[in-house]
Amino acid sequence: MPARTISRSSSGSREFTSAEASPAFPFALPADLASLQGPTYTTGQTLVQQVAYAISQSLFVYSPPSFDLDAALNLWHSRSAPNGRGAVPNLTSLESRAGAASVLLGYVSSASQGSDKTPHSVLASTATLKLMEPVLAQYAVQSKATAPLAFHIAALDYAADEETPRLVVDYTTAIQVTRDLGLGLVAPTAVTETQYTALLTTLLSALVVPSVHIYDGISYLRQSALQAPVENVTHLAAVYDKILDSVKVTGVPVADGVRSLLLAFNDALNVDLKPFVYTGASDAETVLVTFGTEESTLAREFVSQTSGKVGVLSARIYCPFLEREFLATLPPTVTKIVVAGQVESEAAVADSSVHSALYADVRAAVAFSSLGRARVATVDAKYPREKVWNQSDFAQLLNVETITASTKQAKFTFYGLDEAESTSPATLASVLALEQDSQITYQTSYDNFTLGGIHQSEIVLSGDSAATASRDVVFVADARILSAYDVITPSTTDVIVVTREDDKITPQDVIAKGIRLTTVDFTAIGPNSETEGRTLDMVHQIAFWRVAFPQLAADKIVTRVWQSNGVNAELVAATIANLASRVFEVGLALTETAAEAKTETEPETKTETEEKQTVLKKNVASNVNSFAPFKVPNEVTVTASSDSSTAIAKRVVFKEAYDTTTSLRPDLSAKTFVVKVQENRRVTPSDYDRNIFHIEFDITGTGLKYELGEALGVHARNNAAGVADFLEFYGLNPFDIVNVPHANGEFTESRTVQQAFTENLDLFGKPPKRFYESLVEYIRDDEAQLKSLSDLVASNPEGAAALKHRAEVECSTYVDVLREFSSAHPPLEELVLLINPLKRREYSIASSQRVHPNAVHLLIVVVGWVDPQGRQRYGQSSKYLSDLAVGSELVVSVKPSVMKLPPLSTQPIIMAGLGTGLAPFKAFVEEKAWQKAQGLPIGEVYLYLGSRTQREEYLYGELWEAYKAAGVITHIGAAFSRDQPEKIYIQDRIRQTMPALTGAFVKEKGGFYLCGPTWPVPDVTQVLSEIIETEAEERGVKITNVAREIETLKEEGRYVLEVY
Repeated sequence: MPARTISRSSSGSREFTSAEASPAFPFALPADLASLQGPTYTTGQTLVQQVAYAISQSLFVYSPPSFDLDAALNLWHSRSAPNGRGAVPNLTSLESRAGAASVLLGYVSSASQGSDKTPHSVLASTATLKLMEPVLAQYAVQSKATAPLAFHIAALDYAADEETPRLVVDYTTAIQVTRDLGLGLVAPTAVTETQYTALLTTLLSALVVPSVHIYDGISYLRQSALQAPVENVTHLAAVYDKILDSVKVTGVPVADGVRSLLLAFNDALNVDLKPFVYTGASDAETVLVTFGTEESTLAREFVSQTSGKVGVLSARIYCPFLEREFLATLPPTVTKIVVAGQVESEAAVADSSVHSALYADVRAAVAFSSLGRARVATVDAKYPREKVWNQSDFAQLLNVETITASTKQAKFTFYGLDEAESTSPATLASVLALEQDSQITYQTSYDNFTLGGIHQSEIVLSGDSAATASRDVVFVADARILSAYDVITPSTTDVIVVTREDDKITPQDVIAKGIRLTTVDFTAIGPNSETEGRTLDMVHQIAFWRVAFPQLAADKIVTRVWQSNGVNAELVAATIANLASRVFEVGLALTETAAEAKTETEPETKTETEEKQTVLKKNVASNVNSFAPFKVPNEVTVTASSDSSTAIAKRVVFKEAYDTTTSLRPDLSAKTFVVKVQENRRVTPSDYDRNIFHIEFDITGTGLKYELGEALGVHARNNAAGVADFLEFYGLNPFDIVNVPHANGEFTESRTVQQAFTENLDLFGKPPKRFYESLVEYIRDDEAQLKSLSDLVASNPEGAAALKHRAEVECSTYVDVLREFSSAHPPLEELVLLINPLKRREYSIASSQRVHPNAVHLLIVVVGWVDPQGRQRYGQSSKYLSDLAVGSELVVSVKPSVMKLPPLSTQPIIMAGLGTGLAPFKAFVEEKAWQKAQGLPIGEVYLYLGSRTQREEYLYGELWEAYKAAGVITHIGAAFSRDQPEKIYIQDRIRQTMPALTGAFVKEKGGFYLCGPTWPVPDVTQVLSEIIETEAEERGVKITNVAREIETLKEEGRYVLEVY
């Protein structure tokens, strides 16, 4: 997020050093990371990124479009900015999807048994955290054996259960995940704490327990404010290392570990961070408990301005919940505790049986303490994720009077249409931020679903300058906005509305009593050639200064507009002065109040009354559904249609007339090839419970080329009998034609129904929630099915649990759902758009094309299981391939890989593979055999393999033995875990040959490859670390950071992991 660094000029006024800003962010990101220190205008998200960048060796980001969780990281990384350790951390952007954290688990598992505490950091939203939970469960139980992993999570998700989707601040997910998995959970109680809580969370992850840093996903991302002081990256890294060296918490309970770390943390930074922070009367009788940045900040502001016996206690460290510290923070006079805890939805608020997690923890702490014996009342003031807090909410919760805003604060709110996004609010914010003894906050919110997109920018000015301004000014850049939004608040003093000649909205009709209305007639002002392209923005600024600061003389207004526009626009002050005169003379019109302007009128007709009763939205900030303005896409609407065979015949015969082409798979972006099966044989015994098979494809004449280590993408077909059965059930003719536009709208694909459901649609895959939602509108004349389906898609815990059970336990397919809800019968043209397309499955290639120029080999295990209904289920692609007869044709494509042989044939290779993970190593060994046959000298070849038993799973065993006898393979280390009383694993076989590997890997710069499941990664990496340390000791050298050496090997391509 953007930031701007403040410095002081000799005169004492503020000056800024910044790059280009934007309408949403008036203060640009600091390109120079080192300059981000001291008093700085920035967002909380920028500070989160700065801390993560300062101390991490690797950064993993899951940022949906427009969220920009990594905007600063990308800038600094692109400029190779050194972090606090003088290094440039690795930066990886990943997609939010099921199993989203799998790559993290594989990556951090390669660290040396937790010896290196340099952290890895993850930046994501709670929407991604949900998807990470299964993998986090694995990490939580093995975190001590891995490098520390800290999670910085923006509490942000979409609430899709409303008529119009909107972004919501979601703490519920983070609380649920961390409580379930026993993780730590930390939240800043104010934006000014951001650096400290981010650093504390990372230290917790390194020393005590894997932890999540959670913060408001809307205000942190979008609100620019003055942060002071901001610690620089070098100091942050130094503090991290100092605390890491001084705190020893091994073997102590987690709660005591947190306490010890806090003491050291506060001492190192000279701060006083506590698990809970209290604000309010020392003799408070009613205390509000909060968790969350925005809630805590607003509640503390409210309580600090009231004289009642009330207070607010905000949780900073929520997990573990330190009951002793919580009770000690409460004032001894408390008789009532009101807990503002977030729950999933409005339905949960209405359900008396549902309580917030925060309430449950507070109530438990109170019940077993002296407060419980004193019968202190505990109230669950639960609220939904959609809640947007304001001062009146806290007045109601604490039963005290609403506080009048400080006279030294002014609020300026700007509404505009996205089709004409203005830079005026950001420009004005930049100018106001320069005012002496004043500061601002700035935030822009977007509603993409109203009037083609509306945005609201809010500037809050505090300090001396605010005392000379109108208290609450609303600027409406287009009168049409008044038909959708009620822009008036109780404190509004002035409204400015820009009108044009063809406006049909009359501002006077919607302005409340006591509000001064100023209209800006842009049509009357007219065009200005000297300010072309900027005239409207300048008119906005001139009107704002005149109304918001009425004491400003005309020449002062001109000076401010010129300072903020003149340099870039190459304007002279006289040009702006002429424009300002025009605005003052003919452009501005003041109406004292709407009530005074209204005299006796004709009674309203019923129609007019009904129109006046239209419910207007209150403000964009309460209806945020995007972080970017709406842009009309240049897209073609995707709709399918059916067609006759005669029409298709015309297109085929008269190709030029109809612009028809024939393509193998136009729906796929990858280059595809048709290959034939030339061998398909099972390599495990027929009575063994795992069907592992070797399959070969003839690629003669196809032009297919592949390299070592690459994967073959198989575009599998659905089971023919299953498709035929479904088509009969659904009443579809397999020979009918269906036309489906390509996603980009450039062309239409014509297929038979049988072809579409066999080759293109994932008919037997798991449908997402949106498929169930789409079916609701198609149900006819079956109330039972309608209720059942509606309950499934309802946005409540029960519906979510039922859908999860269907997907993960019952493994329901599209066919299952369509059969179950048979009254929902989308027509063919719509059904083909509702079912997701089949995805290719990728398998490591088990052959070298130098040895098999016209073939490609794969080694595959059939995935199979029995569902709760007793039905045998299979993985779609593996079963399809295992059933293919010799001569069968199929469509494939090639996927590149980073798994390559070392550049020199003499460099040794060490390969470790489990199960079908041996596939790429067959290709490697074949390549080494080819090199030897060509007379090339080859390095040593070490092969380590792991499986259950030698009899059933010595995959390619005869081939390995033959290559060893031929002098290609140097050593085979086979680990069959179940062939002897004690378990022997692949890492044991590697360790047995450490002396040989010390020379081959370290001295001769060999390559080490591990392929298969993730579980052996830490153990294999540990052995590799021992090899490195042993060789160093032989040279009389001590390696202080072996984990860093491992990371270097990965970067050089000498330690390659291909795990899943």
